[in-house]
Amino acid sequence: MLKKVEEFLVTQKNNSKRKVAVFDADGTLWNGDIGEIFFQYQIKNNLLSKTPHPPELKPGESLWDLYWRYAQSEKAATGYQWLASWNEGLLEKDLIKQCEDFFQTQWKNKVFSSIQTLIPLLKSNGFEIWVVSGSMKWIVAAGAAAFGISKNNIIGSSAVVKQGVISAEPEHEVPYRAGKARLIDLKIKENPLFAAGNTFWDKEMLEKCSGLCLAIHSEKKGEHNFDSEQKLKHLAEQKNWIVLEGV
Repeated sequence: MLKKVEEFLVTQKNNSKRKVAVFDADGTLWNGDIGEIFFQYQIKNNLLSKTPHPPELKPGESLWDLYWRYAQSEKAATGYQWLASWNEGLLEKDLIKQCEDFFQTQWKNKVFSSIQTLIPLLKSNGFEIWVVSGSMKWIVAAGAAAFGISKNNIIGSSAVVKQGVISAEPEHEVPYRAGKARLIDLKIKENPLFAAGNTFWDKEMLEKCSGLCLAIHSEKKGEHNFDSEQKLKHLAEQKNWIVLEGV
């Protein structure tokens, strides 16, 4: 993988234009879905400011059950947004601290060492590094810091902060499927020269890339994203993208 990236970087050596690299987060920077596991951590440790009671909640259904029901449907983006908006009432600084504590105690051993090697290589060649993820931006930022990625370069599910307090109001559309591509246009304002993702739902983001693409796969047969990762892997092989087992 690194050899192909290095060969690509040689072709960009004299490129004086803005160079952008975009990465998905879950399954791309690390193994697993950090947003979902962080939400479970919040529930277990009573870290939400108040217990949400959305009208979609069925009798006897937990918040996790409701989220999972939506996450497995065509309404997945709504579920992803909830994991941000359900922090309504929390001070942003307290949520940031929760996220940092979670990453250091529960998640830092899940990062892919190959990506920890790749990102500094891109940065040393003049690339801006961005993360575009359906997971909540604050938890993604806590993990992305381990790669030296600025919190200002994280695009995730988010809610408007008012006077330091998280509201329930979405900041922008959820970065999911075609939404990732639209938010690259809105927030980054430059098509990437390098892009990396792991599931077929990253396809639209990868197809915005005008340079080199990387498709990562790490899940085993029977795991939740296995089929989607394999679908992206097959697409990558057809398009001559780099394919990497996420380790």
